[in-house]
Amino acid sequence: VARVNPYYWGDRYHPVPEGYEFATVSTKTLWDLWLHGSSSSEAPLGPLRYILPKCDISGNSNNIRFSRAKKVMCSILAYCVDCPNWKTIQDMTNREADEKFEVALLTLLGDQVADRNTARLFELSYLTIYKMLPKINNNNNNDE
Repeated sequence: VARVNPYYWGDRYHPVPEGYEFATVSTKTLWDLWLHGSSSSEAPLGPLRYILPKCDISGNSNNIRFSRAKKVMCSILAYCVDCPNWKTIQDMTNREADEKFEVALLTLLGDQVADRNTARLFELSYLTIYKMLPKINNNNNNDE
């Protein structure tokens, strides 16, 4: 697990380096970075859930991508809480987190992905999932 705030700049510690560009990655990659960060020797990152947009990232496009990433992660995490044997993020092993992710994403996407290849779903960009969320929310509201 990566350190929470491995970078020091601007008189405080940050989970990302100065000038960090919030990337467009698969939802699964974002999940891993959101929960655990990256301990890569080339570019370690603290868990992205600790980013404070006004302090850690700059630029309108970075803030938009972060906001959308957070919305997707919060939506997935909301389904994780309903998973059997839920543990807090800090208490989950990587394997447990992966299992929760798979169940939660499939539950979140529901009928929209019933006929799709499951393995490819985990490769979808978080921005693609973000675009699907209004439709998901409308379907869930109609079910009530």
